[in-house]
Amino acid sequence: QDSHNETILKTAVDKLIELGDTQIEETLMKSLQQQLTPQRRVTIIGALARLKPGDAATLKLLHEQLNNERSNARRSA
Repeated sequence: QDSHNETILKTAVDKLIELGDTQIEETLMKSLQQQLTPQRRVTIIGALARLKPGDAATLKLLHEQLNNERSNARRSA
């Protein structure tokens, strides 16, 4: 179920990025403030990375996820 939901989220975000949606970044950043599964968090961080490649804040989020002590969180990243 989670995998399916993450695929839907990724596809929807990719399409919004492709269409040039200007509010998607703000929405994604707000989403990161919520309680999320590691897979959902990685999906959102990945979307931010595609939206703003090389962005220092996004790279920091990804590094934090990779340094997460929970093994399932690291695997998701």
